[in-house]
Amino acid sequence: MKKVYSICSLIFCFFLSMHSIAGQNVGINDTNANPDASAMLDVKSSSKGMLVPRMNSAQRTGISNAAVGLLVFDTQTESFWFKASAGWTELVNNPVKTIRDTDGDTKIQTEESANDNTIRFDVAGSERWTMRDERLEPQNAGNSVFIGKDAGHSGNNNVQIGYQAGKNATGSNNIFIGKDAGINETGSNRLFVGPLLYGETDNALLRVNGTLNINNEYSLPSTDGSANQVLQTNGNGVASWADPSGGGSVPVGTVLPYAGHIEDDGSLIVIGGGYLLCNGAIIDSDSGPYVNLANVIDQFWGDNDGMPNTVNLPDLRGMFLRGVNGARNDGRQDPDAVDRVSMLANGTGVQNHVGSYQVDALQHHTHTYTRRATTWTTTDGNTNVWRQDSPHESSGPNGARVSGETRARNAYVHYIIKY
Repeated sequence: MKKVYSICSLIFCFFLSMHSIAGQNVGINDTNANPDASAMLDVKSSSKGMLVPRMNSAQRTGISNAAVGLLVFDTQTESFWFKASAGWTELVNNPVKTIRDTDGDTKIQTEESANDNTIRFDVAGSERWTMRDERLEPQNAGNSVFIGKDAGHSGNNNVQIGYQAGKNATGSNNIFIGKDAGINETGSNRLFVGPLLYGETDNALLRVNGTLNINNEYSLPSTDGSANQVLQTNGNGVASWADPSGGGSVPVGTVLPYAGHIEDDGSLIVIGGGYLLCNGAIIDSDSGPYVNLANVIDQFWGDNDGMPNTVNLPDLRGMFLRGVNGARNDGRQDPDAVDRVSMLANGTGVQNHVGSYQVDALQHHTHTYTRRATTWTTTDGNTNVWRQDSPHESSGPNGARVSGETRARNAYVHYIIKY
């Protein structure tokens, strides 16, 4: 009966004390010390601690309507967590090894294992990048590097840097640098540097889409020149295409003797160094590599029987060359210049023009010789004269040579023309 009374007394005292401290701060200690005036609850001990609720991460994040300032101990992370207005926040006293999001699948780790010395970047549960020594290494099966919003798509060994660089692109071994560089590209071994540079590494090709400036000294032309033109500078930073002149260069249309062997079948024959055989072959005067030459020789040597956009090359096979008489009139001129004709029936090179033709001839001259005569008188008293022309032949040390043409001693060469 006495024990029951004691218990009841204790219960009565507890409720009485609860009523008395409802508006006061509370101290819990084993020395009867008063609580600190600034604390609602002041717990003191030199031999014991205070346990807050302990739970795993799922239980912690599953607390319904957790109050701001709520404190728990997470048994998975082995750390204290408090509820802030922005979410749960971990309290860490030791060096930070991991920065993670709420569910822990996106994080930065500084030491995954002891003395790892590697910074690891995980996104959505997968390790994407690592940093070790001086290297930043992508972690993907294709060993590709994608940096920039919407950069990269697929493939192996690609480097694609910049906004949308390589977006939707396929293929491998590509290098795309700059905004939209290589976007939607489907090939491999390609190089795009912004809109200015394009390359094909497998074909050793580099293309500049614009003006190429060298060391801020001069710029190369952005369009192609004509056949056989050369690149020249004006000495003031501008380089351009020009027809060769001076300095030992050979003008287009120059005819030279060529001592090499050529099997001539009448077709267009190209000789090294930019020359064609002078065999009357046909060239295009509208496009292609021989346009400059066609402009020079025009139709003087033939117009391919009137076919449009074509002309004939000079046909100098078996020909001696002679300078155009022009305005010469000093006794050494060609006396028959006005009678010269076109080498081909449709050519415009006639009379005193390049491309005209003249047949062989002997200069007009006179030979004098004597006749032998015999006279006698017949029985009827008539006098008769008998004459006999003596043969007259040219002669020389070895006798005269005759042929179907008049010519000087000669040696065969081919004539070639610069295009």
